[in-house]
Amino acid sequence: MKNRNFQRAAPAFLLALALAVLASGAASAADAAWSALPMPRSGVAGGWTLTPGSDVGALAADSQGRLLVWLSGADGGLFHQAAGGGFGKLYSSPAEAVALGTASDGRFYYATSVAVYRSEDGGQNFITLPSNPGGAGAGNRRITGMEVISGGSGNAVAVSVADSDAGEWGGVYVFNEADFFSGWRDISPGASDVLHIMRSPSYAADGALLALAVGAAGTSVIGYSGGGWSAIAGAELRHGSNPVFAAEGRIAATPDYNLSSGAGQLYAAVSNGAGGGGVWAAFLQRAPGSSPSAELGLSGDFASIAASGAAPIYTVVVGAAASGHLFCSSNGGSGWAQEAAGGDRINSIMASGGKYYAATAGSGSALCAADTNGRNWGQAAFIDGAISAVVDLAVSPSDGAVYLLSFNSSGSSHDLWRSADLGASWRHLLGTGDYGLGGIERMAVAGDGTIFIAGPTAAGPVLLESKNSGLSFSAAALPQAVDSTAGFAAADAANLFYASLDSFARVWRRTASGGFESAVAGAAAINAIEISPSFDQDRTLVAGASDGNIFLSTDGGASFGALPRPAISGDIYLAFAPDFSTSRRIYSASRDAGAGIWQLTLGESGWSRIDSGLPSGFMVSGLSVSPAGVIYAASANQVTSSAGGLARKSPDYAAWDSARSGLPAGVTLWGMEMSGDVMFSLDTANSVIVTFTDTLAAPVQLVSPPDKAPGLGIFGTGAVGGIDLTWRNPGGAALYEWQVSDRADMSSPRFSGTSPTESIRLSNLDAGAAYYWRVRVTLPLPGPWSAVRSFTAALGGVTLLAPGPGAGGVAQRPVFQWTQTAAATGYQLVIAADAGFTSSPAEYSIAGNAWQPVTELGAGMTYFWKVRALGPNTFSAWSGTAAFTTAAAATPSQPPPGTTQEPIVTTQVIVQTAVPEWVTYAVIGFGGLTVVLLIVVIATVRSRPKFF
Repeated sequence: MKNRNFQRAAPAFLLALALAVLASGAASAADAAWSALPMPRSGVAGGWTLTPGSDVGALAADSQGRLLVWLSGADGGLFHQAAGGGFGKLYSSPAEAVALGTASDGRFYYATSVAVYRSEDGGQNFITLPSNPGGAGAGNRRITGMEVISGGSGNAVAVSVADSDAGEWGGVYVFNEADFFSGWRDISPGASDVLHIMRSPSYAADGALLALAVGAAGTSVIGYSGGGWSAIAGAELRHGSNPVFAAEGRIAATPDYNLSSGAGQLYAAVSNGAGGGGVWAAFLQRAPGSSPSAELGLSGDFASIAASGAAPIYTVVVGAAASGHLFCSSNGGSGWAQEAAGGDRINSIMASGGKYYAATAGSGSALCAADTNGRNWGQAAFIDGAISAVVDLAVSPSDGAVYLLSFNSSGSSHDLWRSADLGASWRHLLGTGDYGLGGIERMAVAGDGTIFIAGPTAAGPVLLESKNSGLSFSAAALPQAVDSTAGFAAADAANLFYASLDSFARVWRRTASGGFESAVAGAAAINAIEISPSFDQDRTLVAGASDGNIFLSTDGGASFGALPRPAISGDIYLAFAPDFSTSRRIYSASRDAGAGIWQLTLGESGWSRIDSGLPSGFMVSGLSVSPAGVIYAASANQVTSSAGGLARKSPDYAAWDSARSGLPAGVTLWGMEMSGDVMFSLDTANSVIVTFTDTLAAPVQLVSPPDKAPGLGIFGTGAVGGIDLTWRNPGGAALYEWQVSDRADMSSPRFSGTSPTESIRLSNLDAGAAYYWRVRVTLPLPGPWSAVRSFTAALGGVTLLAPGPGAGGVAQRPVFQWTQTAAATGYQLVIAADAGFTSSPAEYSIAGNAWQPVTELGAGMTYFWKVRALGPNTFSAWSGTAAFTTAAAATPSQPPPGTTQEPIVTTQVIVQTAVPEWVTYAVIGFGGLTVVLLIVVIATVRSRPKFF
């Protein structure tokens, strides 16, 4: 958010907020009214984003791939991911689960260190399976892992057990649900503690269980198949020739792993509690003399591991046992990349649904998520932290994502969050401690979406840069520290600017080599930097100082010159006109009450004040200009019926409008960011982020009639009516003004009015006249006029005279006659052999109201005809349809004997329509309309006509 720091510069306006992540459904801003953004918060209302004092433990996925998460702490229990992505709490429990499991029949399971529990109702209630498998709970004997195997008549549950007492051993125990009273069956692999157990990914084919066991000789990976355990050759874990004795550990198999066939790969990560653990690939050769397991180059203690991919490319992710660090290898363990997940320990890792998930514990812990390659980790939910205040807000011009900088007073730490769905979900990007940061002083999001973060480290001030929406950052040193109130802005990844103050005020710019150079801009602190919307072409930016001086650079920040000074000082706000490249116009304001809003056209002598009409004492707390040229100023005044809210000035109006709809009385807006026509600000009275979508700044879209539509309406009693004008609600409109004129410039409306709906009906229009119309919104905010459309009213109707309806014996070249219509410039006559005028109709344009065809019609045939009047860009409705029948052809005489008859050549296709005698009488009796209806039903057309 430009030119403000909520934590330090305006402590009275700090917000006590919490962050919601993975909430179900996407948010949407209200149209033409303020609405609260879904705020990040703890508990169910916030989608379980923040859970202070909690740790994320075991993870699993249900049959649909949705997550199951076990949380410990005050909000402890089982959580289930909903279809929309958010989490719901299924079951409350203060216990700490060591493992979660699901079965194909929908049952859920969890294991503590001493017992296993099963739910048959989707996790709402649990029962205890036979207690204390393998003596768990006695002495130092504990359950370390669990696996659920689905079966037709019931599921089987296997647990691994370890005992830390000298000379005491754990093992593996299986419970068959189909035989409840049999209890836990011991299938232990001899004298060993078993730290983890898992089902083979190819269990349906190899029927194998895999386990990580520690015995007197060290740690190894073993397999159970065919009724007994055997060591997997090459699965003995060693540092060189020295065996490893693990205190905890996990194994992971790739999705293609098969114990019987030797496909896939098996990995192990262990900890001995003293930094002597590691990560191994356990080769699958089982013959004597097979290769030993391979240590994969990671030293230290590791408590979790997951694998994915297919041969020959496997991805492996391991988690540290004593830090929040994750290590990822995209080549099966040959090379590793380290990333931070937060917290003090990685409890568990899981690959599911094309993503990786990690459960972390300790301070700053969370449920973390990464992409399918195990990279770009971010905290997604159950974040162990608190939000005391919002420090800054930014909106990406490239995709509209919202970035939020928060402050946790209890830990004196900053956190950066991102929401791509207007607050429906938030992702934690980084915080104090990451990359050595001692805090975050400033942030900016460039036009290309690049994120810049400035803050202190033990080695000096640094700049963090992200080109992938904050998933990862690169760090570079800064020549001088960035103060929290200093100007800070970026045009794109290559053009970053920030201000500092020593004996002079300096504006630093990033050079092509990645370094920084500075230019002097006065002696007072620069707290505002604004970049031209056409920076690529004009290389222009302006900087505002606390003493009211404003400086201009036209060489990309290499040098600055003073502009005329407006009568403002203090916290400065600056904005460019969207058409700056041609208008050369900029705007300025300050937070001081009544200081006003100012406009300057470069090259003119001074600033002009443009806030006439705003309430007295108006306090600007944000300034922006939309791409359409609408000026917006957020107000720090409390909202009343006549003050506060958002001031808005459209290029179409000289006056300022106030947008307060949706803001409760007493609200004060603080700061403003803009993305398209959506504004973001802080409602400091209710501690929320509010948004305003100005749907009314754009012209109303007209719907019907289409532009230049001819012949509209119904003629009657000397005028035309029944014309409906319709338009589209842009969103949030409550009242419209409309105008209809007979002049294209709309200078003299013939008709006008208002409408609360998106349509009106016109009447009393002149027949054949051209009209122009437009619409605009007047409430709740005035909008610009729509584009102007035109239409032409219909002409008066035509009455058919001859041949009359039902006429018979009509000459084959009849004279057609009809009444004249005022303002008509011609007429259109249509003749066809059917009442629907679909059988090759013939059309004629005629100047007068009578016409005789040149070519004869067919003899003894029935025809249908209609007429309408024509005018410039208009016409009348069609007349009624009349039918007539031509006279039958005369019987030809026979030629005398011995003479030759010349063949008769005709140039028309004759249509013969057989009409019964009673139809003829009906035609005469009921007139033309009846003729049409009866003949349509009864007449049998034997061939199609062609007129010439």
